[in-house]
Amino acid sequence: MSEDPLSNKCKLMFFVYIFGQGGAERIILNILNHIDNTKYDIYLVLGEKSDKNQYLSYLSNRNVKISYLNVPLGQYDQAINSLAQKINQINPDILFTEAKYTNSIAFHAKKLSNNNHTKLIFREAVNRSACHDENLMQKIKTSFHYNFGPQRIICISNGVASDLINHYGIRRRKITIIHNPADLTFIKEKASEPISNRVFNKIKGKKIITIGRLSPSKNQKLLLEAFNKIKKNNVSLIILGSGELEADLKAYCKENQIRNVYFLGNVPNPYQFLKASDLFVLSSIREGFGNVIVEAMATGTPVISTDCPSGPKEIIGDNKFGLLVPINNADALSSTILKMLDSPKLMHQYSNLGKKRSQDFNIDNVIKSYEKVIDEVYSGKRKD
Repeated sequence: MSEDPLSNKCKLMFFVYIFGQGGAERIILNILNHIDNTKYDIYLVLGEKSDKNQYLSYLSNRNVKISYLNVPLGQYDQAINSLAQKINQINPDILFTEAKYTNSIAFHAKKLSNNNHTKLIFREAVNRSACHDENLMQKIKTSFHYNFGPQRIICISNGVASDLINHYGIRRRKITIIHNPADLTFIKEKASEPISNRVFNKIKGKKIITIGRLSPSKNQKLLLEAFNKIKKNNVSLIILGSGELEADLKAYCKENQIRNVYFLGNVPNPYQFLKASDLFVLSSIREGFGNVIVEAMATGTPVISTDCPSGPKEIIGDNKFGLLVPINNADALSSTILKMLDSPKLMHQYSNLGKKRSQDFNIDNVIKSYEKVIDEVYSGKRKD
């Protein structure tokens, strides 16, 4: 129980290093904006004050108490010390973290604080074993932190859960699977806003859109290869996002004379671009879940995705709510794109099916699942 004699609420502290425009941060934003304020005293601790904390402007829940460690990203040991002090200061009932880096910091900060009261909930969003930046020692550390740190681990897909169990030896009882939520009301409102982007508004014909960090795991090069095979003058490819491969991808287009490709970078409102496009394509090598698939569905845009581990197939099914193609197969991707674009009937069918499917991830339903886990950990009903 919280030590505050004036409150019977659970003290719930979220630790996010940078509250930027990433998928994990968007999920935490949705939780913070929709969680039941009558049940929880809510704290949000950020690693540093930064103009990268863009999502703070979308935090509508005024009951959230915000504070900072004031430690630059990458200062691991200093972050542990500062978070330990914050744990002792706030004395939360539950500390909730959302990514490997913050999970690891929380594990050590909890130990350093000597606070036996606070319980940990980790959220895991990726297939850890597929991350090539993890060497053997790091995998051993991840296994140790996840096995002996949190009372519960929330995995965003069955595939992510299986990865932790099979590759890290995490006990199945410790894991709860909760698919990512989508704030459908917010998406609908934002999707209806007019687009002021001059480049996008000048594009004629059919529009294929993809959204994501320009990185190896998102594999936008595959999409460019597939798009180059389409050879239709009235079809354009819009790429939203930024990342370390931006220059390489632009160079690839130039070298191969791939026309009608538009790199529009990060945009504050991607939903209006999704709604105004004819087809959404995800070309990833791996995904933890694939939030943007649900978001595209919510705007009524038909979806094609690679059948990568772990999330897309859990959302789309066996081509039930969209179309799946093998990873790293440009021919299959290009032919599937053409199949969709050349069939207005198929496009309409998957537009309607996608809208229906997106309802399964509605924020109100998913938040209840999060609150159930939080309440169980808080009350100690489930021992691990």
